[in-house]
Amino acid sequence: MVQVAGRAVTDLLRWARRNPLWSRLWIKLALRLGLALSVVPVLQTLAETYGFSVNLAAVAGVVAALLVGTVAANRLCDRLGIPPAPRPG
Repeated sequence: MVQVAGRAVTDLLRWARRNPLWSRLWIKLALRLGLALSVVPVLQTLAETYGFSVNLAAVAGVVAALLVGTVAANRLCDRLGIPPAPRPG
């Protein structure tokens, strides 16, 4: 089972290095979604506790997830050896 998982990871990394545009896009989306789903409920609970707007807390959580997720995704892609996405033009 471990050999199958290791081969799957190797194949996925090989695909990611061949397709940097799509792999960087999917990594950014996955990290942003994970961050938003973990940060927004915590901020909403804090907003309810301290009497702030729950909607404002949700928006702040999404904005924070977008900013932090972008930086984290770029660092992860660099760490995995995925080349920068080609620029058009």
